[in-house]
Amino acid sequence: METLAVLLIMALILGAGAARVHASLMNNRMRVATRRMFLLARWMQSEAVRTRKKVGIVFTRAADGTYQFGLYSDGDGDGIRMRDVRSGKDPKFAGPFFLWREYPGIRLGILERDRIARVPPAGGVLGNRLDPVQFGSSDIISFSPRGRSSSGTLYFTDQKRRMMALVVYGPTVRIRVWTYRDGPGRWER
Repeated sequence: METLAVLLIMALILGAGAARVHASLMNNRMRVATRRMFLLARWMQSEAVRTRKKVGIVFTRAADGTYQFGLYSDGDGDGIRMRDVRSGKDPKFAGPFFLWREYPGIRLGILERDRIARVPPAGGVLGNRLDPVQFGSSDIISFSPRGRSSSGTLYFTDQKRRMMALVVYGPTVRIRVWTYRDGPGRWER
């Protein structure tokens, strides 16, 4: 009986430790995935300046709701456009990349909550919570030869309780990473 009690206590301790290890692993994956996109955006900005061509990160959504992305260059002088991507006028030079394969458990997505505050400095509540790639009306982050980019936000989530946002401020190409604190419902840097 005593052995059974000791085994039960050990199982409880190991279970609690495993939960903490898993939470730490998911936090680390989220930070690394967000950092990767941060560095990719910086590299794409320098690639546009270096090649004197518009380039872009194009996100496409699969039927299962996951996203992939590829890197494209402007082939006809009118910027990166979905119709040109589909027709081949804007050629892909890298990809496709699947974030969820490289970082298991992490997706481009937004937590399912009744209300989520918008990322500062914007106020109010996040409108379209079904679209984690919010760069105007397209799913493209474009970069110009002058070093500018489109403005918008990418949302990353573990679909349970963690979320981060990568915000690109277009004219300055300032990029900020924000972490959503689920309990208080606010964004922190």
